[in-house]
Amino acid sequence: MLAFTDDLLKAGLEGDSTAEKLLGQATGRAFMSCEKSSATPSAFRAFRGQIEPLDAPRDAKNMERLACDVRRGMSSILNHPWIPTTGSDAVTVRGSIYDVDPGGLEEVSYPGPMGSIG
Repeated sequence: MLAFTDDLLKAGLEGDSTAEKLLGQATGRAFMSCEKSSATPSAFRAFRGQIEPLDAPRDAKNMERLACDVRRGMSSILNHPWIPTTGSDAVTVRGSIYDVDPGGLEEVSYPGPMGSIG
């Protein structure tokens, strides 16, 4: 990505034919636009609910809240128009909660409960 600017990539993703051609030349690969806006959602919030201290207890309520946040992120990725979920280019997405103390990952199942926003 050192061969082009963020603005050029944005224009190419949104369908600008000149940008698509320049991106193809810069990368040496065919560039295919998804013709979708590359702007981030205006109301993006990674975590929902009350802000809690870092040393909050790992109880069932907090763990389920974290799992719901991870599922929302997984859903955003899987439902994004740029991510292929069928065919030979299909991707799979996995999510985990990282526990700092023991340094372990707890995989989050998807689909599953998304929880409430608030």
